[in-house]
Amino acid sequence: MAIGLNKQELEALLSLGNTEEEVFTNVFGLLPRAEKPSIEAILASLSTFLIDKMAKIVSENNKRITEQLIAAGIKISG
Repeated sequence: MAIGLNKQELEALLSLGNTEEEVFTNVFGLLPRAEKPSIEAILASLSTFLIDKMAKIVSENNKRITEQLIAAGIKISG
Protein backbone atom coordinates (compact mmCIF):
# COMPACT_ATOMS: atom_id res chain seq x y z
CA MET A 1 0.00 0.00 0.00
CA ALA A 2 1.39 3.42 -0.89
CA ILE A 3 1.76 5.90 1.93
CA GLY A 4 0.61 8.88 -0.08
CA LEU A 5 4.03 10.49 -0.44
CA ASN A 6 6.81 9.65 -2.81
CA LYS A 7 10.44 9.73 -1.71
CA GLN A 8 11.07 13.23 -3.12
CA GLU A 9 7.99 14.67 -1.40
CA LEU A 10 9.00 13.13 1.91
CA GLU A 11 12.57 14.43 1.59
CA ALA A 12 11.23 17.89 0.71
CA LEU A 13 9.06 17.97 3.83
CA LEU A 14 11.95 16.78 5.98
CA SER A 15 14.31 19.37 4.47
CA LEU A 16 11.91 22.09 5.65
CA GLY A 17 12.62 21.09 9.23
CA ASN A 18 9.73 18.69 9.77
CA THR A 19 10.48 15.51 11.68
CA GLU A 20 9.45 12.10 10.33
CA GLU A 21 6.85 11.92 13.09
CA GLU A 22 5.35 15.30 12.13
CA VAL A 23 5.21 14.36 8.46
CA PHE A 24 3.49 11.04 9.08
CA THR A 25 1.12 12.51 11.68
CA ASN A 26 0.10 15.38 9.40
CA VAL A 27 -0.23 13.31 6.22
CA PHE A 28 -2.05 10.36 7.75
CA GLY A 29 -4.16 12.51 10.04
CA LEU A 30 -5.77 14.07 6.94
CA LEU A 31 -6.73 10.78 5.28
CA PRO A 32 -10.16 9.25 5.80
CA ARG A 33 -9.94 6.29 8.19
CA ALA A 34 -10.55 3.72 5.43
CA GLU A 35 -7.61 5.10 3.42
CA LYS A 36 -5.07 5.10 6.24
CA PRO A 37 -2.27 2.63 5.59
CA SER A 38 -1.48 -0.16 8.00
CA ILE A 39 1.30 0.30 10.51
CA GLU A 40 3.24 -2.32 8.53
CA ALA A 41 3.01 -0.20 5.37
CA ILE A 42 4.12 2.90 7.25
CA LEU A 43 7.06 1.08 8.82
CA ALA A 44 8.08 -0.46 5.49
CA SER A 45 8.03 2.94 3.80
CA LEU A 46 9.92 4.57 6.66
CA SER A 47 12.47 1.75 6.65
CA THR A 48 13.05 2.18 2.91
CA PHE A 49 13.44 5.93 3.34
CA LEU A 50 15.90 5.53 6.23
CA ILE A 51 17.96 2.92 4.37
CA ASP A 52 18.21 5.27 1.36
CA LYS A 53 19.17 8.15 3.67
CA MET A 54 21.84 6.05 5.42
CA ALA A 55 23.26 4.89 2.07
CA LYS A 56 23.57 8.52 0.97
CA ILE A 57 25.37 9.46 4.20
CA VAL A 58 27.79 6.52 3.86
CA SER A 59 28.47 7.41 0.23
CA GLU A 60 29.16 11.05 1.11
CA ASN A 61 31.44 10.02 3.99
CA ASN A 62 33.35 7.59 1.77
CA LYS A 63 33.85 10.31 -0.84
CA ARG A 64 35.07 12.78 1.80
CA ILE A 65 37.47 10.24 3.34
CA THR A 66 38.81 9.25 -0.09
CA GLU A 67 39.44 12.91 -0.94
CA GLN A 68 41.28 13.39 2.37
CA LEU A 69 43.45 10.32 1.79
CA ILE A 70 44.33 11.45 -1.73
CA ALA A 71 45.15 14.94 -0.43
CA ALA A 72 47.45 13.31 2.15
CA GLY A 73 49.29 11.52 -0.66
CA ILE A 74 47.91 8.07 0.05
CA LYS A 75 47.21 6.09 -3.10
CA ILE A 76 43.76 4.56 -3.39
CA SER A 77 43.18 1.54 -5.60
CA GLY A 78 39.97 -0.20 -6.35
